[in-house]
Order: sequence, then structure tokens, then C-alpha cells
Amino acid sequence: MSLQLQTVHVFGEDYPGDAPWQLLEWCMRQGGTEFTVGGILVEGGSRAVFDAFDRIADSHRLPRSPRYDLCAGRVLVTDLWRLNPDTVSALRVAFPEGYFSYRPADAWHEDLSVYRASGELLFAVVTHESEGVLRITDAEKTSLVSEGFSVHPEGRYVGY
Repeated sequence: MSLQLQTVHVFGEDYPGDAPWQLLEWCMRQGGTEFTVGGILVEGGSRAVFDAFDRIADSHRLPRSPRYDLCAGRVLVTDLWRLNPDTVSALRVAFPEGYFSYRPADAWHEDLSVYRASGELLFAVVTHESEGVLRITDAEKTSLVSEGFSVHPEGRYVGY
């Protein structure tokens, strides 16, 4: 039986300070078990930011699998990691200003996506838009709002 999911939108401006990490913790409590994250390396750039992430996250790597990619708008075979406190620490290294923050340099991480154990998309962010979507049930939306998280019925730039 598949879940009856609705899409709600989140904007980075509504999630200052530690709030993005609290939202990620909420996703874990709702059954978010794995994630993928993109990265950009400019020609000649240093891999240091990727190496720092890998040192923490590599032991939690999962097999590449087909998952919905919000930016591509379709299912792609992607790298995956188990979502847990260790990999959240790796994500905090990858996104020192939070996963809504777009700070291009010679190398950077972007576009975090979180999936349920079924492989269904739960949460995804398009970093350069500072906007994301949550694919949640009515009960999850009630929980999200009751915990003080801001959601919007429509996005500005990002759609699902």
C-alpha cells in the first residue's frame, strides 16, 4: 500500500541558524533513512571539502540505487548514504552554513535529498534556489506544523 503524500514547500529564509538541522532531525523521526547530496568541483579546484565529508560518511555508504532527483525531475541512479547522527555530522561539514545556503567556491556540496526506506522522496532542497519540498502525509504535515516548522503550499522556483 503506497502512502498518500502531498507536497509542501520550504524556503531557506524560514530556517535560520540551526533550524535546517532540526528539520533534518524531524525527517529522520518520520522515517528518512537515506540521502544523497550533489557536489560541484571547478576545474583545478581542491577536493578538500569532499574529502572531509567522505572521511565521516564513507562507512555509511549504501549501494547506488534509482531515486527521484528533484533537480532532474526524474529517477536517476544515485549515490546514497545511510541517514544517521554520524552522517548528519558529515552534512554539517559539507554545509557549514546549512543546506539552504549557496556559497559557490572551487568546490561545494549542494542539493540534499532524503528518502524513506521504500526509496520514496521525503525531502529535497535545490540549494541555489534556497528552496525545497517535503513529500508528506497529512499526519506528518500536522506534526511538522505543530513543531513550529514553516511550510508553504506552493513553491517559488521549485516544483515536484
